[in-house]
Amino acid sequence: MKDAKAAARVFLITFFLNIGIATLETLYGIWTHTLSMIANGAHSYIDAGSSLLGFFAIRIAAQPSDENHHYGHDKYETISAFGISIFIILTAWEISKHALDRLFHPTTSDFHWIGIGVVLISMTTNLLVSRYEKKKSIELHSHALEADSIHTLTDVWVSVIVLVSLGCIYFNIQWIDSLFAFFIAIYFFYTAIKIIRKNVLVLTDAAFIDVRRIKEIVLSEKEVIDCHHIRTRGTHGNAFIDMHIQIPPSMTTIKAHRLVHRIEDHIQKEIEGVKEVMIHTEPFPDTDEIFVTDEIKV
Repeated sequence: MKDAKAAARVFLITFFLNIGIATLETLYGIWTHTLSMIANGAHSYIDAGSSLLGFFAIRIAAQPSDENHHYGHDKYETISAFGISIFIILTAWEISKHALDRLFHPTTSDFHWIGIGVVLISMTTNLLVSRYEKKKSIELHSHALEADSIHTLTDVWVSVIVLVSLGCIYFNIQWIDSLFAFFIAIYFFYTAIKIIRKNVLVLTDAAFIDVRRIKEIVLSEKEVIDCHHIRTRGTHGNAFIDMHIQIPPSMTTIKAHRLVHRIEDHIQKEIEGVKEVMIHTEPFPDTDEIFVTDEIKV
């Protein structure tokens, strides 16, 4: 809970920074009719929305299990990402429509040196925010902050495109502004699809931990004869593993209990982000159903 509150505080700080940058970029874009700057401002507003959703999602996800959520609230963070991705798609659609309209019905954008300053402020702020989020993600073991730091870093490259666009406007190559705004919209679509794909995998309980690594850890215990039916789900930082292990029929309940706890502790120590390990013990030999991971050899 302490780490969750600290991570939420980082998201809140980045929210206000993104709001400030977005307002600055949007106002300049409207003032000078620079579509690429307006698009970049919209991107910064999306980042602010992402930070705000991250803030609320982490606070909700950190809540303990209750009567309606026996496995906790972790997937609220995943669901929030879908809201952001939909907003990104809608924004990209509007920007691409305006960009195409400008290409076929050109209008003149005005150049002011202040625009260069706005872009440089945006680039510097995003770079510092990205580094800050990366540092805090390591301190707090927050994969959500780590992902957001990577996303924020890509904003720096979007600002580079806007900077080039302003240079073209200075040399009166007006159509470049609309073309670059269209490229930014395409980037938005690409980002949204990546977010959706990643979170669909989480919601559909896709496996992401190497089963071979789990088997190596389990079989390092001499009392374990074999392990199978290994399943994994979740996300980095919030992973779940369950499996069957085969032990000698003569092993007492108390020894089997202690063995299971040793294996659980060993897995959580060796594989970062494993929240829970469920182990079913059974005697050897024992006929059990064949599972897809049973064929994977160490």
